[in-house]
Amino acid sequence: MSNDPPADLVAARRALSIARADLDEAVAAAPEIDGDETIAPPGLLALLLRAVSAKNHLDDMLSAAVETVPRVLH
Repeated sequence: MSNDPPADLVAARRALSIARADLDEAVAAAPEIDGDETIAPPGLLALLLRAVSAKNHLDDMLSAAVETVPRVLH
């Protein structure tokens, strides 16, 4: 039996990694704003939603994988 994670799990991790990198890059490029309030541009919000969606998808996959692993009784 292989210890390699399933391809769909690897793809979900990669999607999250890319989404987070894209979001980090966009935030780093955003101009500094003095004050407490600002409005994020739609592109930044889209990147944030993509990262959150990718994280939720990975969390769901990991939860499902944990549920399918047999429990070992001690």
